[in-house]
Amino acid sequence: MREFAAATGGVTVGRTAAALWVAAGPWAVVLPVDPHGRFPDVTAVVPRVGSGTVVGLDAGDAAALRDALPDLPGAADDDRPVTLDLDGRVVVRGRDGDTGVTKTLRLTRSPVAGLPVRVAVDRTTLLRALALGCHTVRVGPGGKVVAAEGGDTTLLVAALDPDVVVAPGDSLTHSGAAATPPATASNERRMAVRHETNGHPPPPADRADAGGGAEPPDPLVEAEALRAALGEVFGRAGRLVAALKQARGEKKVLARVWAGLKQLNLHPGGAP
Repeated sequence: MREFAAATGGVTVGRTAAALWVAAGPWAVVLPVDPHGRFPDVTAVVPRVGSGTVVGLDAGDAAALRDALPDLPGAADDDRPVTLDLDGRVVVRGRDGDTGVTKTLRLTRSPVAGLPVRVAVDRTTLLRALALGCHTVRVGPGGKVVAAEGGDTTLLVAALDPDVVVAPGDSLTHSGAAATPPATASNERRMAVRHETNGHPPPPADRADAGGGAEPPDPLVEAEALRAALGEVFGRAGRLVAALKQARGEKKVLARVWAGLKQLNLHPGGAP
């Protein structure tokens, strides 16, 4: 704006009851005024607790993801997409748009709660969230908004077009060329996040969890997973109670019908 003002001799701003005028040189822009308008409610688009899908990134997994993101295939593609596959576990995929080479990163220590979802986001935004210490990731219903939370920070991310989402075994179709074969062991490299054992066999799961180097799971994520499981139990119990009530009601109706038939004192053949 300063350069434009210098080139045109200055900018003039004025307002009437109905419009805001901005004039510079021979140009003028008229912006209507909406006295009743309000800024959009940003909080309304933040995925709420208990809705959608939530991930609690383990500190070790977050560090491994931060180191791996720049090298995942597709870093030179438009929007630099990576796919977050959340289906009881966290899987991050990157695919090169030219070669179709896919690399998969599995975050084995990060819990997931909620419905299965698969979304693509810009890896630079995900890197920024990790740099800000946002280790709780929420995906809203419908998979359109992703929120990364940490401390007093909430970073909102718009999910990329579903066309760039990479599913397991997806093949890539090149414009004007035949589709490349589905990803195989030769062109899909998987990396599991593992912790150093200094040459010794890994300890049993219970001992590994009790060790001082393992960070405890996110209590909020665990609580939401428990609530989801309890909700399913209560839902099934409610359906069972409803079925039992219906069966009992049908039994009462049949008993009344049978009693009425007995009162008619019908003989064989239907005659009283």
